Amino acid sequence: MTTVSLSGPAESAPMMMPHHYSSADRRSLPVRIRDIIHSLLSTNRGRVILAAYCAFAFVVLKYNPLALNMQRNPYADERYATFATPFCGPDGICGEKADEPSPRTKYSARSAEQMGLWNKAVDDESQRAITYNLHREAVRAGGGGTTRPLVLLGDSIFESYLGSSYGEPQDKFADVPSVLTTDYAAFEPLVLGISGDQTQHLLWRLLNGGILPEYASDPSAVFVVLIGTNNIGSGMEPGEVNQALRTIGQYLLEEVKGRIIFVELLPRGDVFRTKDICPPRCDGDTGKPLPSFLPSINEVNAAMRDNMSRLTRKYRGRISTVNCNHVFAPDEAALARGEEVNTALMPDSLHPNAAGHHLLAQCVLRCVEKEDGICAPVVAQ
Repeated sequence: MTTVSLSGPAESAPMMMPHHYSSADRRSLPVRIRDIIHSLLSTNRGRVILAAYCAFAFVVLKYNPLALNMQRNPYADERYATFATPFCGPDGICGEKADEPSPRTKYSARSAEQMGLWNKAVDDESQRAITYNLHREAVRAGGGGTTRPLVLLGDSIFESYLGSSYGEPQDKFADVPSVLTTDYAAFEPLVLGISGDQTQHLLWRLLNGGILPEYASDPSAVFVVLIGTNNIGSGMEPGEVNQALRTIGQYLLEEVKGRIIFVELLPRGDVFRTKDICPPRCDGDTGKPLPSFLPSINEVNAAMRDNMSRLTRKYRGRISTVNCNHVFAPDEAALARGEEVNTALMPDSLHPNAAGHHLLAQCVLRCVEKEDGICAPVVAQ
């Protein structure tokens, strides 16, 4: 498994890559692929060959995903794992580490069916990234201007921009994609989000085709990251999540040239799920399930602001956090009823609907528009 880790202070820690997979190798391969594509596009015969290859790849990915999935991840076959294994044991030791890239395993997939859906969603996402990259490259090669890239990296909250969950259409998200064409009309969006994903799954996807040269090398690109709530919902400690967020931030700073905006974890009011993570995450006084996810989310966000602020100072505004949680705050009447979020904007107390996404997008765009790139207070050195 490819690993990424940080040690020491966030602002000075180097990105650790395995010895057999150097950063130079990772950069040179896309360049070689680009040169081959340019060569093929320069002749009629080459264009025919490239079109035939793309058609073949499309058929393989669309109609035979299982063969690819099984080669990549043996957990895709239920013979290799007992699914529904608790993500974190009663002793607090979790089956996956938040800051080490990992595909879904028996710990983070509830069933063989969900594992298959995740693998298919990864294949579809990779194809979207390749198509997006080739499109922008072709436009640029033809002398045309390109729209500013907007890359959305996350979990189900961002996958809902596609109207889906695990690649399957969802009625509750049917009107969310309209936000991309209205609020983000000035950008060319690329959605790289998969339902249920945690920080380690996003890291794995970034290392396996999520970052391609045409948008990674564009200094005008904006990368918006919203990830980590599923780590908390699976029983991880806030400190583990923050280590992973630092790792993701450092990795993106080294691999892309554009702006990076971390959206702080949104509030969630699905308190009924806290029973699923007790133990190990129980109320310290009563031993019962936590009465709310909000203290853990607030702890993650406070540490994220501090850690990213240090990177903001070092990288001169290229990376920042933005807090949009005021958008989803309940009114006094809802608070009196014990509600922790505005259910008019988050009907299931976890996922924004189209109206919620509209307000979230406006909050993110206000951050994008800041010329200095700083959307949160910067801590003193």
